[in-house]
Amino acid sequence: MIPSIIQISTVWFLPESPRWLISHDRDEEALAALRRYHGEGGDTELVRLEYEEIRAAIDNEKRNEATTWKSMVSTSGNRYRVFLIVCMGVFSQWSGNGLISYYLSRIMDTVGIKSKDTQALVNGLLTVWNWLVALTTAMFVERLGRRPLFRTSTIGMLVVFSSWTVASARFAETGANAAGIAVMVFVFLFMFFYSIAFSPLPVAYSVEVLPYSIRAKGMATYVFSTKCAVFVNQYVNPIGLEAISWRFYLVYVVILSIESFIAYGWFLETKGKALEEIAVIFDGEAADVRLHAEAAKESNDPMVRELSNSMREA
Repeated sequence: MIPSIIQISTVWFLPESPRWLISHDRDEEALAALRRYHGEGGDTELVRLEYEEIRAAIDNEKRNEATTWKSMVSTSGNRYRVFLIVCMGVFSQWSGNGLISYYLSRIMDTVGIKSKDTQALVNGLLTVWNWLVALTTAMFVERLGRRPLFRTSTIGMLVVFSSWTVASARFAETGANAAGIAVMVFVFLFMFFYSIAFSPLPVAYSVEVLPYSIRAKGMATYVFSTKCAVFVNQYVNPIGLEAISWRFYLVYVVILSIESFIAYGWFLETKGKALEEIAVIFDGEAADVRLHAEAAKESNDPMVRELSNSMREA
């Protein structure tokens, strides 16, 4: 309860988003927020450009305000977005992490670690390990980029989980203590690769790729896909582990192979881009903010020119 109480008591101090303010016709407050966070307190050319981009994007969305669930698949850009957010929801639960989250004690039983005290110690250490890795990576997301983290995470999990499966098979055949120890090492390595991307990024990345008009429905889709994946985890994993023991891990080796393939080829980079620039990546010429990017290309402000160039190249 304590984290929830802290969140409830501090949420009132968070500033409103300029996009939300503009959508509610509170333009002066939106400009003040942009000046404070992007203009160092001044009414710079960059601030005015960003304001016009947001204004144009929201005006365009209001002109097409009849946003229904059909809107989620009405354009190629939106279909791509739905694909990505469903991947975020499913991959965050179907990467093998569900086995560790809910059935770590059973995994330890299969490699000969049956002491409840030892299992509790490993559980505690793993929780702290996951938190430290996720927290550290979150601080460097903007520097490292989203796509490199997703690629490293999925490929790393695939390699480690495959090794974990081999070590589990070895222990089942020989009962060698070294194989059991190797499994636990691989569990910690696996959670390292999981936590560098799928702890800090799924929600943030989903929000980034969704435009303002379908964000609520998009995040509902993300939550729904996550809960569906959790539901399958809860009812399939224990049956699989009970029926075929370590051989069930091969299912996740296949899933991780698919995840790695998708992450490598289809996850788009959003590092360093405003939401309006990201809209251009997905929607191309249909994104009204292109007009503002073209109009800004002759600006004397190098930051404005850089922003304009990145939008034209997207």
